[in-house]
Amino acid sequence: MIIQIQWEFDLGLNDHPDYMQFHNKFADEQGIPLVVDMCDYLKDPESASSDQITDALSDEHGWLINDWYVIEACTTDNTDDIINHQQQPATPSEDIMENINSTTPNSNEVPMSQQEMIVQMFQSFLTDGGAPKVTEFKKHLDALIKSDVKQLCSRSGKSAEGIGWRSELKAKFSGRGAKWVQVPTESVIPTLDRFDTEGFKTETYRTHIENAGFAFIRFAGPRIDSNNNQAAAFEVRVEGSTFDHPKNLHYIAVDQLDNLVESLGGTPHSLNLEAQAKTEDAELVTELDDAMPLDQLEDDLHEDADGFTEIV
Repeated sequence: MIIQIQWEFDLGLNDHPDYMQFHNKFADEQGIPLVVDMCDYLKDPESASSDQITDALSDEHGWLINDWYVIEACTTDNTDDIINHQQQPATPSEDIMENINSTTPNSNEVPMSQQEMIVQMFQSFLTDGGAPKVTEFKKHLDALIKSDVKQLCSRSGKSAEGIGWRSELKAKFSGRGAKWVQVPTESVIPTLDRFDTEGFKTETYRTHIENAGFAFIRFAGPRIDSNNNQAAAFEVRVEGSTFDHPKNLHYIAVDQLDNLVESLGGTPHSLNLEAQAKTEDAELVTELDDAMPLDQLEDDLHEDADGFTEIV
């Protein structure tokens, strides 16, 4: 099953008239595919739910899915890009579609195969003035998919079980500043330990959250976790809050969100949560303060200066 994907990239350009150009350029730069064969991800994609398909793609590539639809393609053995077909009586398109979509009680009638249906559709295309070429017929099919099939796929996906909670989660963390949240430090330690085993460096981030007294994470989207629970996925940006970490995800079950999650009230950058402490300077000041009061130090310096003058 070949599908076309529109990813949910956080580009901030959703209302731009040329958004898809930015979307496709970003996907190319990041090495994220726009067309995939779902057989490479699932054993039986035709029977998979919309959630299973989107989660499989997100797990592999790290980004959430905004929309997807199946690409229909015809198979031909003609290398000259011309469809070889047997001559059949020309049938008006209305009659063809009626024959395809209707059933009769005649028990002796043999149902049309998919191959026969596609041939009849091609004959209708020729009757309406279409050129006998694969590319032209495919454009015709693509137009039909966009006008009559795509909304059926979207409607099916939106009616899939569990789609309601996904919409609610997105709404919960939508709006300016709503994606950054804080959680108890100990709740993310197992995730950080997992990152360590995967080769990510978490030392700096661990220092930041220890200094802050809590962990700061960013909402990425609704997901199904490894225990098949409905969950919210959060980016743990261990290399800096201004860099996307689409694959560094921490999961919190939906029923635990109210107990663990609080609004951060800003970004880590605006709240100065990632400032590097000047430990050497601080230690030097502490040593001087502990060694001698400032007024005593000044008196000693004056005495030393006077003594030096007398010797000279």
